[in-house]
Amino acid sequence: MKVSVLIVLMGIAAFSSSKAQTVSTQLFTVEEYISQLKKYHPVVKQSDLIVEKSKAMLMAARGQFDPIASYDVRHKTFSGKDYYNYVNAGLEIPLPIGSIKTGVDQNTGDLLTSEATSGTSSYLGLEIPVLNGLLIDKRRAALQQAKIYREAAEQERLLLLNDVLFDAYMAYWTWAAQFKLYNVYERFNKIAEERLRLVRISYTNGDRSPMDTTEAYVQWQSYIVMQAEAAVSLNKAIFGLSDFLWVENDSNFVLPQNYIPDTLSFINKMIPADLDTYAENRLIGTPLLRFYDYKLADLEVERRLKFQQLLPYVALKGNILSKNYYNYTNWTKGYVPANNQWGLSISMPLFLREARGNYQRTKLKIRETELERSYKQTQALNKVRTYFNETALLQQQVSLTRNMYQNYASLLRNEELRFKQGESTLFVLNTRENKIIETLQKEIEIRLKYFKARYALDWVTGRLE
Repeated sequence: MKVSVLIVLMGIAAFSSSKAQTVSTQLFTVEEYISQLKKYHPVVKQSDLIVEKSKAMLMAARGQFDPIASYDVRHKTFSGKDYYNYVNAGLEIPLPIGSIKTGVDQNTGDLLTSEATSGTSSYLGLEIPVLNGLLIDKRRAALQQAKIYREAAEQERLLLLNDVLFDAYMAYWTWAAQFKLYNVYERFNKIAEERLRLVRISYTNGDRSPMDTTEAYVQWQSYIVMQAEAAVSLNKAIFGLSDFLWVENDSNFVLPQNYIPDTLSFINKMIPADLDTYAENRLIGTPLLRFYDYKLADLEVERRLKFQQLLPYVALKGNILSKNYYNYTNWTKGYVPANNQWGLSISMPLFLREARGNYQRTKLKIRETELERSYKQTQALNKVRTYFNETALLQQQVSLTRNMYQNYASLLRNEELRFKQGESTLFVLNTRENKIIETLQKEIEIRLKYFKARYALDWVTGRLE
């Protein structure tokens, strides 16, 4: 038995010495911890990349409206004969509706095609859809959806950050709880060790029975085991906290042993909450619901685009022609009728099955998303109510256990006085002491549950910071 106790004591001593390698301890507050997490944690950096990708997507969508320059050269010489030499330079400027086209043609040779104009000519024209594509087309839809995605990406970033922060806060307060519990066992372990020493002295002097020394020794043994278990749990909590600790070069590091948590905040910090505020005001702006709003806006753009595809495609094309390089010096009333090129394009599937199917599918996707959003909103509201009620109940339990501890502490003090006067037994004293430890254990456990419920309330509403 003594050997097993010695082994446990050696383990506790090793853990305590590793904590005391430095001269002084360093308080590591939750604010410092979260600040470091926001700077260097990979998931936080990943969430920032979501926004950057949305900006790149928006740039690509805007690129569909970039002017397009073209240059085409075709030349044929056969058996020493100059058949043709076509040089065509053009510029197309996309507009929100249609596009402007302009260019210069330089055609020479003995065998030009009949529709080609010999020599140098230029044109300036416009192409406009009048049905399908008039109100919206793929280019404008892509641009609108890219703008929506940029806003949705910010909500997605907040959701990802919200999840990381919740886990990070829980890791910190778990560390604080285990640190507090370890200190409780350490304190009572020292008390039990000192009591054992005094009882042995009293036994040597004939004032105590052998059973009293055994009773004191067993009590000390139980505290040693409790402290050893607390050391294991504390070490596990430290490594759990270290999962969220990163530095500039994207490398993780283990929390230094001389760092200690803010146990005063763990004991004293009670964050008030108002159910009406969370249920109505804050839930409306939660990133999750806003994300669904942007998703519905994206689907609405898609629905409008699919509706346009139900219409025939009709495009009007017209160019004003000029000899040489935009030579409009002889502009008269009859210039345009005498120098123009125009066309009309019409196309439409006869059964419209693809267009009708795509339009119907988009409407169903909108309805599906609306139902999903409604479900998520109801689910979030119920979670808010659940966590709020849990927070209120746990807050009451914390107050109750704190009052119980004060009462048990008063009983223990009286019992210690009676024990010193010989009016009580060591068994009763140990029983009182065990009750205090049980109460402290329960209080720490309830406080940790309280923090979890309280931060879960902010997590549901996406408000963790």
